[in-house]
Amino acid sequence: MAGPDAPTEVAAKPVGKDGVRVTWKDNASDEDGYLLEIRPTGAD
Repeated sequence: MAGPDAPTEVAAKPVGKDGVRVTWKDNASDEDGYLLEIRPTGAD
């Protein structure tokens, strides 16, 4: 069974000093949600 279609038009824009607004076009109709993860600068 294939997974849901990947999002497209993903963009990240700074919001204030410490924030980021992430937007995307949702191309799937069968997902429960999306998980966004961050990685500190310099982390592998």
